[in-house]
Amino acid sequence: MKAIKRTLKGEKDIIIVGDFNLAADANAFDDMCAEGYKPCISAETFTNISNKNPAGSKNYDNIWINADTRVFTGVSGVVREGLTSLWIPNGWSWGGVVSDHCPVYAQLYCDVDLDSEDVTAKDVKFTLTHG
Repeated sequence: MKAIKRTLKGEKDIIIVGDFNLAADANAFDDMCAEGYKPCISAETFTNISNKNPAGSKNYDNIWINADTRVFTGVSGVVREGLTSLWIPNGWSWGGVVSDHCPVYAQLYCDVDLDSEDVTAKDVKFTLTHG
């Protein structure tokens, strides 16, 4: 959270998207929740997929929005259709899934920018830390 605050000064409406490898209710997100971030995909919604379990069993992928991001309509979900292909191996056969992660989405009303300054991609730097 310190890195986000330092890097995105002046930015109020923040959206963080990714494969977190943790359910949205994991304790690792306590700092984000304390800062007012909320997941668009509930922890009970599975975001993974496999041929053996097309309904999924884990919540790994999400879209997190902060309290100032008031453009989220409340509509979100997981795409499960069309994620296999006859050209993708499935063990010793064919018809595997494209990825073990399903695409996730959140509907945003994007006709409003709430911050005073624009932040561009060149302003954002990512740092991996082990802690």
